[in-house]
Amino acid sequence: MTGSSQPASKAWRTLVRVHDVSPDGDYCHVVVPAWNSHHAVRLCFSDVPRRIRQNMRPGTRLHAQVTIGAGSFEDLHFDEWEPE
Repeated sequence: MTGSSQPASKAWRTLVRVHDVSPDGDYCHVVVPAWNSHHAVRLCFSDVPRRIRQNMRPGTRLHAQVTIGAGSFEDLHFDEWEPE
């Protein structure tokens, strides 16, 4: 368990904000305020459902199940994406 009261592997529905999108469209950086509002995490578009990624632009806000108890960005997992 990390320093939080949630298990690191438990996913919670949380806000995800797109910070930027790569010029080639292969990845984007997202901010998960419930995890760390000052750190943008690189997210490969291949890990995001097509119906969601086709509308992802800087500033887009979405919800996903995210392991916000993770101690590092490598341990963040995103699932069950939903548009806002």
